[in-house]
Amino acid sequence: MGGLIVQRAFLDNPTLRSRTGYILLFGTPSAGLLKASFFKFWKPQLKDMADDGEFIADLRARWKQNIGDNPTFTLYATAGDEDQFVPPDSSILPFPAPSRRVVRGDHLSIVKPSAVTDPSVQIVIESLVGNAAPSGPGDSACVAVEMREFYDAIRALEDHPEGLDEGGLVQLALALESVGRRDDAIKVLQSHKSHSDFTDAMGVLAGRLKRRWLVERRMDDAEKACELYQQGFEISEQVGKHDQAFYHGINVAFMQLAYRNQESAAQETARKVLEHCQAAKLDRWRLATEGEANLLLGKIDAAMESYQAAVNSNPSPCQMG
Repeated sequence: MGGLIVQRAFLDNPTLRSRTGYILLFGTPSAGLLKASFFKFWKPQLKDMADDGEFIADLRARWKQNIGDNPTFTLYATAGDEDQFVPPDSSILPFPAPSRRVVRGDHLSIVKPSAVTDPSVQIVIESLVGNAAPSGPGDSACVAVEMREFYDAIRALEDHPEGLDEGGLVQLALALESVGRRDDAIKVLQSHKSHSDFTDAMGVLAGRLKRRWLVERRMDDAEKACELYQQGFEISEQVGKHDQAFYHGINVAFMQLAYRNQESAAQETARKVLEHCQAAKLDRWRLATEGEANLLLGKIDAAMESYQAAVNSNPSPCQMG
């Protein structure tokens, strides 16, 4: 909400506007939030953030009239590629293409970075020293995927798939999937099986599709996420990778309940997840997953105990998100 306050103050106060050289927005719902519309009668703040509300409509109209697409100050609007709360359509689309940035992370991790090396901090530093241009084809492809300019992402990444890191691999796979090249997307993921954890890449891709489904409710995203999580679960079980099995399995259970409305199937998967948790090393991810599985099974006390243990392990803000 702070980013909305900054924009409103900038428009309301000519003196402030004349003295401002930089505006850097991180995860700001500049075009409002569809979810906020559902709850706008509960809190005034949510009403102001609604995408169909008076505050957002006035803010965007005045910004277009007074600032337009050629700001006289340095402007960067940054989205997190795993942000479940503020979609890129709201955080970066209202601004011209040169001002858009996308970094790895969820809403909390991009607004509360923990180290100077975090992408959000680097954007601030590079902005102040005058060098906040995209850091190469990978960064450009990330923005392109978030803005659904999939062919641009494919052009940036497809000629060297074997050299991509996991983030680039996922960006390319998602872009290929979105233009109807599903087989090519799977081949790209499979081509890295010998170099990286294949089920990790599947999970990252599935997670992005799941998060987009949670915001935009696209059935295709949900179906593909279900398929990838199920594949990852089966592969992990076959090779005895219990940490990967409980990760994929709990997401299978979530989608069975939240998307397919299959409570009994979700509970059966949750039981399998708990078995893999018991066989895996004890860490915060296992504890959190045990909490999720027990919650699905209606074991509230056991779920709260596992959640509390996960919190007591002092996770980072990113991990808490």
